[in-house]
Amino acid sequence: MNKKKQSPSISPSWNRFFAQLQKDMKLLLMGIIFLGVFRVIMITRFWGHFANSVGFYELIMALFIGARFDARISTMVALPSLLLSIICGIVPIDPFCDGLRKTMAMIFLFISFFLLPINYLFFLEYKDNFNQWIFGAIYDDFGAVLKTTCFEYPIFTLFTISFLIISITLYIGVRFLRDTWITEGFINQKIANAPLKVVMTSIILVLFLFAIRGSAGKRPIQRKDAGITNNAFLNKFILNPYSALRYTIKDTCKLFSAKGFREYLPEGDVQKAAKLFFHETKSLPDLDAYMKKYAKGHGTVSPRHIFAIVMESFDSWPLMEKHKAFNLLPNFRRLGKEGILIKAFLPAGNGTMTTFASLVTGIPDVGVFTNYQKSAGKPFATTMAAQFKKLGYEVNLFYGGYLSWQRIGDFCMAQGFDNIYGGGNMDVWSNNEWGVEDNELFDFVLKTLDDDKPTFNLLLSTSNHPPYDLPIYDLGFEYRQIPENLKTEYDGDIPIKVFGHLWYSDMVLAEFIRRAEQELSCPLFAITGDHWSRKYLNSQPTLYECSSVPLLLYGKKVLNDIPAPEHLAGSHIDIMPTLIELSAPEGFEYFSMGSNLLDPERRQIGFGRNKLITPDFIISKKGEMELLPFAEVDAVAPSVDELKILLDAYYGVGWWRIMRGPKMQFFPIDV
Repeated sequence: MNKKKQSPSISPSWNRFFAQLQKDMKLLLMGIIFLGVFRVIMITRFWGHFANSVGFYELIMALFIGARFDARISTMVALPSLLLSIICGIVPIDPFCDGLRKTMAMIFLFISFFLLPINYLFFLEYKDNFNQWIFGAIYDDFGAVLKTTCFEYPIFTLFTISFLIISITLYIGVRFLRDTWITEGFINQKIANAPLKVVMTSIILVLFLFAIRGSAGKRPIQRKDAGITNNAFLNKFILNPYSALRYTIKDTCKLFSAKGFREYLPEGDVQKAAKLFFHETKSLPDLDAYMKKYAKGHGTVSPRHIFAIVMESFDSWPLMEKHKAFNLLPNFRRLGKEGILIKAFLPAGNGTMTTFASLVTGIPDVGVFTNYQKSAGKPFATTMAAQFKKLGYEVNLFYGGYLSWQRIGDFCMAQGFDNIYGGGNMDVWSNNEWGVEDNELFDFVLKTLDDDKPTFNLLLSTSNHPPYDLPIYDLGFEYRQIPENLKTEYDGDIPIKVFGHLWYSDMVLAEFIRRAEQELSCPLFAITGDHWSRKYLNSQPTLYECSSVPLLLYGKKVLNDIPAPEHLAGSHIDIMPTLIELSAPEGFEYFSMGSNLLDPERRQIGFGRNKLITPDFIISKKGEMELLPFAEVDAVAPSVDELKILLDAYYGVGWWRIMRGPKMQFFPIDV
């Protein structure tokens, strides 16, 4: 006769509970060691970025604080089996506990197999732990990102190594979790009395409590504790990939919620912020009223064709005097002498689309992916296209990539562009996953435009971008070695060929300008970069070198009689009002958060993403201040606190306009 399988009966046993508790502690320790080893590998790999500025004590502190963050993640992994272990003390379900513990270890290692190599690749590109740019894989062209990553980095080798490490860890870990530290025989002999059992149980449970908090103090460990050392780069390794990703998701969700607004304006008063930023004394009915401006009329020749050209990864650092021997931008330097070159300049965002969306809409990048917001379904009052259409220009977008990327085509159509051209219009047979090369983009522009009607043209290039596979030496790039005077500065991490793509972009840009001047009447050019390239001669660029892009205003006829202030500073948000002032008749009404860069009465300051710049200094939102390389050494430093308040007002107004619209209301702190 077959006996029915009976459920485990209630049979309390402290020995059974304590045995399972030990195994849970082993799983916790296994997670801490695993994440700690990854941290050591990362620090070793990027040691050259900070080796000369870190002492032994700081290194130990970084590892110790990192282990506390690791403990929190590892406790989360062990928590399900810990809860089951408590039940096991009442009901004999040892196999279930062991099975769940093994499963949690496998899940943790399986996720780590993907997460840790991705974090390593992310660090290679951005020199930072996971941050908001990780969501580029969601919003970007994932196929193009993956193909480029596979081409530029040894991704298959990396994942093979990851697979081997995970497999070895799993093999050792499963055996490590089988047995207890303290055998049942030892327990029966040495821990037989109840008070000692209570003490032993309490010690382990308290250790779990400390681990899940990452702290034995009054508060759990927090992200701010990751800034323990004086070296900002070393601090980036303190958070493990799990913690960094958790904070990234949390921050992104916060920016999209009401808390995002209070990140910038804790008092919740957008009216007050608007008054501060726009230097307005009286209260106006809505935000657009604060942004309303009237053209002064420059009194010279108006441009017939305007080109706002956004060059991919077009840095300012090659224009610095110390890099002159490495002549990556010879044509840009020459055009800068003939036009108006602004070096104290910041991009609106840290990536292509965030910058581009800000240029198109005239609203700052505040971290909410403007091009995906409902408010971007129709033109903002500050939108570029609508305002130049009012001036009688046909407004065109020419993008070297594909219009499906970041829904750039739909976004620009909603923002009022008359014609939208992408890489598919220029070369349907292109093998480049990011689009056509810059020369093809510029050729297409000149073939498309008609001199019979005035045009405003926004161009976005793609060539200075991974996978960096152009035959630049065949095209005339002369540098196969770094110039002699820069050899001590160059660490060899970035191949010389990569820098050659910036040289190529400069070459074809200059040729385009030359042809446009011949073929089109009265052109005006505003040329900038979308963001810094994240490529430098060494791993320790200054704040300016890893932040700034230049702006060149060039147009012989239009700018002939336009005086430029001696000291200029600005950002992308100022390009549109500058071009409008150079094009519009006196009294023309337009809307902008920026201001005319050439206005002698203008406040010379530029607002970027978490940074601002003056003619002499660049300042981060964290309070770092750096003298610009071309500024006078005795330049008077501005008040960092006042400028940070102004920067928050700028963000607060931008966030509200994108997420809540033009109408203002007080936003209580407890909302």
